[in-house]
Amino acid sequence: MIRIEGVRVSFDSVTAVSGVDLDIDRGEFLTIVGPSGCGKTTLLHAVAGLQEPTEGRIGIDGEGPGRARDAGRIGLVFQEHTLLPWKTALGNVTFLRRIAGKPPDESGARALLESVGLSGFLDAYPRELSGGMAQRVAIARAVHLDADVLLMDEPFGALDEITRDELGVELRELLQERETTVLFVTHSVPEAVFLGDRCVVLRGAPGAVEALFDLDFPAPRETSLFTDSAFQERVADVRAALYAEASPRR
Repeated sequence: MIRIEGVRVSFDSVTAVSGVDLDIDRGEFLTIVGPSGCGKTTLLHAVAGLQEPTEGRIGIDGEGPGRARDAGRIGLVFQEHTLLPWKTALGNVTFLRRIAGKPPDESGARALLESVGLSGFLDAYPRELSGGMAQRVAIARAVHLDADVLLMDEPFGALDEITRDELGVELRELLQERETTVLFVTHSVPEAVFLGDRCVVLRGAPGAVEALFDLDFPAPRETSLFTDSAFQERVADVRAALYAEASPRR
């Protein structure tokens, strides 16, 4: 569904991403890890149509990212929730859908908020929500757009470990039901292995694919997976590639 072919992104004399080739299937959850400055966010921006590649091309079902984004087929979630402070949780969730020109679906928005544990906070404003609650609203807002592709840039980075694990379980289940294609950037290797169907390791300066791992753990994934020996071995494999230790490519 998403094809990234020979993509290079440069800013003046600095190349942020170079020679990236990836095919991501419809409904796949792809996680991306790499050191700071390796171009993870730049690559996400290129897929979103927010940054034009210097070389190469990106296609989403054969059309350019800008066109797909303008049609409401791409959703974005960032580390900061970016909720509108003057709108309630429910108002924030329905907002993007209206902007994209899609028919309103307040009952669907309510169901989404309930599914992420916010049934009692539909009329709450962002200032009345904890960080974890606000991020749940931001995720529900992006999912409610009914986008084919969801791009997530460290969406759990500011949350405590327990909250991010709980959100990870909820997010994966929610998006698999909808067959949403996800690109998820994180600095946490266990999180990348837990959430992903595959994990891409980028090396830095400039960003390029160092390794690609299949993560074929059984579904549904629960937090008990973190203590599984096969899971821990896979985390070690990804860490080895991340730290440029001797590790076979997958």
